[in-house]
Amino acid sequence: MRVHLIIGLWKHVGGIMNLTDLLEDLRLAVQNLDQSLRRIRGDSSGAFSRKEAKQIESMLTACFWKALPYFVEGSSRNPIHHNTQVLDNMVQIALGQKLKYREFKISVLLALLHDIGNAVSQREKVKTDQVEREANQGKARQLAFKAISFRLEHMDRAPELIAELTNSLIERDALGGDDVHLICRAVLVHDYPSIEEILRALRVMHVDTAYGPGDFLLPFDSSIFGRLIERLREADRLFMVTEQGVLKDVRDDNKKIDPNKKITAREALGKLRSNVKKHKKEFRLYRRVGKSGGFINGTLYRTKKGYSMYLRFQKLLNKKWGDMPKESVVG
Repeated sequence: MRVHLIIGLWKHVGGIMNLTDLLEDLRLAVQNLDQSLRRIRGDSSGAFSRKEAKQIESMLTACFWKALPYFVEGSSRNPIHHNTQVLDNMVQIALGQKLKYREFKISVLLALLHDIGNAVSQREKVKTDQVEREANQGKARQLAFKAISFRLEHMDRAPELIAELTNSLIERDALGGDDVHLICRAVLVHDYPSIEEILRALRVMHVDTAYGPGDFLLPFDSSIFGRLIERLREADRLFMVTEQGVLKDVRDDNKKIDPNKKITAREALGKLRSNVKKHKKEFRLYRRVGKSGGFINGTLYRTKKGYSMYLRFQKLLNKKWGDMPKESVVG
């Protein structure tokens, strides 16, 4: 890895994370990136040529290292490895769909850069669970609008950074301005369903909102934009049922109690099951407004590959952690 760059980044964000944590986060991020590149390199579907595969590899590698300072800046909201795990999820979905070069290229760049806005977000990250757990109606409303403001900000601030990171690709005709437009347009709405969940939580508490049911659901259709946001939502949410995603969520919970607490197999399995329920809960948002067509088996998944990954990740983790004594330390 690029030692001088890493040391420089650590000095820049020394107050946010220690060097050991930064190196571990970066190790996982590079591991995910390498895995996604191997998948592209090994693809035999013929959907794109070997030359095109090399161009995609080169583009992703350059964008990752160029974006790394921003990933580090935003790591208090989502770890660096989240970006490349979502990338690897997207690569698997896109290969499963046998996408042609242009749509594949846009899809994977979108996955890598979708949360880049975290780097310049000023608002506190509040999770949907925090809103739902708050019994006091007034406090729940305050938390909800903090949660919504953060989500909107990290989406709204992303395009300026994406334009900066992709400018050299446009200059050498590796990417078109229309490609960047589609990527930015998808990023601007990618977290809408999470906002919809927060608004529903408020309605359940009989708190008035300015929006009706379904106003913040994604407009899935057969257009290239509809296909892009469908894939991104799946790749992003799949993070929650990967080992990296589950352990990250448990650590987030533990930070409020004991940041040094070791994660047990019992906790990890409990969080996995909780996250699986959230995937079904998101589907119900669409069903409530009569937009349940196209989803698979009552989950948020609409692509066969995304759904099969959702099942496979659960099976692997249930086997890995389920065979361990419940109080064994994992991660």
